[in-house]
Amino acid sequence: MKYGFVTYDDINNRLDKLVNSKTVNKVRKKTPIAYSPCGFPINLYEIGNGDKHFVIMSGTHGTEIIGPDLVIQMIEFFANNSDINLENITLDFIPLQNPEGFIVVTESIKPYMKDLTADEFEKISHDYWDNYRLDDRRYIIINELLKSLGDEDTDDFWNIYRCKNIDKHQLWEFCLNRFNITKEQLLEKWKIANVDSLFSSNVLMVGNRYKVFGKINYEMLPEKDERYQKLKSKIKTIMDSDYDGYKFPSESLIDWRCNSNGVDLNRNCPEVLNLKLKEIEKKSVLFGNYRFNNLRREIPGPQGVASVNLDNFTFEPENRGLLLHLQKLAKNKKYLGCISYHGTGAVIYCHPLRLEKSFNENKAIRIDSINELYADIYSSVTGYSKVDYPDKITGTGDMIRNLIPGFLIVELSRMGGNPLSPYGDKNGNYKSIIIDNIKAIIKLIDFLSSLEKNKIKE
Repeated sequence: MKYGFVTYDDINNRLDKLVNSKTVNKVRKKTPIAYSPCGFPINLYEIGNGDKHFVIMSGTHGTEIIGPDLVIQMIEFFANNSDINLENITLDFIPLQNPEGFIVVTESIKPYMKDLTADEFEKISHDYWDNYRLDDRRYIIINELLKSLGDEDTDDFWNIYRCKNIDKHQLWEFCLNRFNITKEQLLEKWKIANVDSLFSSNVLMVGNRYKVFGKINYEMLPEKDERYQKLKSKIKTIMDSDYDGYKFPSESLIDWRCNSNGVDLNRNCPEVLNLKLKEIEKKSVLFGNYRFNNLRREIPGPQGVASVNLDNFTFEPENRGLLLHLQKLAKNKKYLGCISYHGTGAVIYCHPLRLEKSFNENKAIRIDSINELYADIYSSVTGYSKVDYPDKITGTGDMIRNLIPGFLIVELSRMGGNPLSPYGDKNGNYKSIIIDNIKAIIKLIDFLSSLEKNKIKE
């Protein structure tokens, strides 16, 4: 287990070393499945000699650095382990689907990480986790208070204070002025909602998670070649834009989920765009929920939109490349499945939308049964919970699950808060992520390999 802060250069150096080494199981670098808008390759690596392929990918969101960290260690493990039999199966690794977002996040915080010892890195990651949870609690508890007083729609409060620091007096006066209650009645509701637990001082800061770092802005992004220069220029344009008085906080570069176009790859599908347009019809300004309630979402930015053009949907190149790779394997009857690693949650998204509405019954049963089987095997090792059936398609992963069987999204860390929280407990949470997920993949691959071996015999 290799614990520490990983960067884009770290990933490429470690992979290049593997490709050029005589490992037990050869690592082969294939033609990139795509190139990002700024020209960074979406690299594909293979290990194994089987005709059927199982795809392991990560890094859809730039903030989720734990995913690429895990996949790199997984590649190193499979490359150097003689006990792994890959004669009947080939593993396809896509370590970083969104290199641009990954570069933005890691380069923004690298100055505060590069000279830290392992213990210091663990401490700053744990501090980040504490502050991240405070950002969540801030929104949840205030909403609970307002709803207990009769406000089902809490937007009025957040439209006033969404991007501002809040002190106890302001919240207290807002409640007294808005609701027909006495101070005694408000105090009772205040205590029930546990509002005082939010305030370590009298002022509740916007973006507590930002306090862990010093000054963060796009000037920290490198300009090593034309790709990096273009990336920095595009990020500068987004961050410097003024939207009727609103600008993204410079520190929100650590929240950069999307690519340089400001598109969230996991929301980059037609169904999400249609949902988004319906929301925009109701409200022209949209903010993220909970800890992202200071970041607008209907414009390209850290949280990302569903499409560059809201009137005419387009897939981003990173998603086009992934879809073509998976569909080509499926068309040639070489596809076994795919796991896409995301950052936090310790859950498995395996169930497709209730397919009977869109597909014939046989296909619905086949996709659902295969996904359920894979998820059960995976959960038996990691203990991750399976998420129930969705009621609508809310992401690209949902869309893919309705097209081909065996596509799972696995949320890794039990300590929520990208990018650093998964590293906040080195010997507990982090160690479990790396070891348990490698074991889970081994168990799943052993199962699939035995199936392929039996088919060959038949």
